[in-house]
Amino acid sequence: MSAPHPSRLALDRLALGQGDAAARAHADSCAQCAAHLRALSVQSGQPDFVHPSSLALDRFALGIADAPTQAHTAACAQCAAHLTEVQRELPVPTWVRELEGPRAPAWPWLRPLLAMGAVAAVLVVALAIPRPRPDELTAKGVGTPQVQVWVNREATSACGTAERSR
Repeated sequence: MSAPHPSRLALDRLALGQGDAAARAHADSCAQCAAHLRALSVQSGQPDFVHPSSLALDRFALGIADAPTQAHTAACAQCAAHLTEVQRELPVPTWVRELEGPRAPAWPWLRPLLAMGAVAAVLVVALAIPRPRPDELTAKGVGTPQVQVWVNREATSACGTAERSR
């Protein structure tokens, strides 16, 4: 019975040069683990997962670089190739150059229609506000309020007025 394979993490550490002796001995004797280690290597001889991300390389191309990315791109041919590809100026298509000047609006009648709609909305709101009708109770006159009381006693009615005292 052969020894069990080391974990994938142990093989990744081995590819980085941080693996233990048992993982190294197994990788030397096992064709499958040796193939996995070869698959991790790229043109620069470093494991693929050691490269900076595409986002970090794009930030470097824009001038926002951190020290590890800058040091890596100086030594890695694959990342340097990515940088030159990203920084290459692309030609402007002729149909884009023909689009000089401001574009005419697609619907020239839309702005006046929206303005008229806004004016109509204001008029509807202004006319829709309820105004007091004459049959409603409203405050009338100036001065102190007065009350009239009509009293009907034995077929005679009399009107009396009372003023509010302060």
